[in-house]
Amino acid sequence: MPDENPLCVAVCTHNPNPAFLAETLEALARQTLPLEAWDFLLVDNASTTATARKADLSWHPRGHCIAEPQPGLTAARVRVIQEAAAFGAGTILFVDDDNILAPDYLEQGLALAAKDPKLGCWGGQLIPRFEKTPPDWFAPFAKYLALFQLENDVVSEAFSGNHDSLPAGAGMFLRVALASAYVESLNTHPLRRLLGVNGKDPMRGEDTDIGLFALAAGWRVGRFRDLRLTHITPAGRITRDYVARVLEGTACSDVLLQKIYGRPLPKVGGWLSRLREHWQAWRLPEPYGPFHAAQCRGRRRGLEIVKISKFKNRAD
Repeated sequence: MPDENPLCVAVCTHNPNPAFLAETLEALARQTLPLEAWDFLLVDNASTTATARKADLSWHPRGHCIAEPQPGLTAARVRVIQEAAAFGAGTILFVDDDNILAPDYLEQGLALAAKDPKLGCWGGQLIPRFEKTPPDWFAPFAKYLALFQLENDVVSEAFSGNHDSLPAGAGMFLRVALASAYVESLNTHPLRRLLGVNGKDPMRGEDTDIGLFALAAGWRVGRFRDLRLTHITPAGRITRDYVARVLEGTACSDVLLQKIYGRPLPKVGGWLSRLREHWQAWRLPEPYGPFHAAQCRGRRRGLEIVKISKFKNRAD
């Protein structure tokens, strides 16, 4: 791939839904940014199906499907970052295999980068396309499933505790210089490698970590209204059980992020504290009781991981 191209677009996928992936690729093929101005990678991340390998990429003159045998989103993204750096890209765009980008998404994203050289990590609106009408209780939890609509742009250069300016991985632009520094940090902060989605593991913290890392390194982050992405949302993702798994993974990841960034950890409660958690979950109406219980489980698991990590570091 020629090294003068400023943008590398990557779709990381594991056993993708063929229809969803086809829509993702069709949307990329319709981009207003000329194909000659960007490179494209389809990363088959330890799939057991041939859907990604058989995908038609003939529409892109430099479209390639590459295999990343190590399972997990972190491994797939690291591979993309390494590839992008090797062929001289200045910016990466991560697209999920169920994302449908607006036709001007690439062009608008690069325009934002040119306008603000300190913008290191940015994304846009994540507009749901539900296969089934979500239940009444779903709306407050939509953001945990990378569904986030905007009335105004949200940009930040420091973390104040509000996650709204931190872009999701779906449709995330990332400067290659920042991304390469993040890859290096995976070795100095091994807890980071546990944050990405990996099979049935509900961890959900890698996107947040990239945004926080960018801010800590002196970059700006943001979400922009003019960047529009449709996120296909199957019926199975708006169920109580699925949302509970996501909330558990998010709570666990939050503990690890607090440790990574040197913030105070939640207090470790004994049996009385756990009994109180069960009582609080029991008295809440459906589905908020199970959601509260899931978040409590996630925090406990995060604290256990941190504790194990401390013992391992001492042993090393």
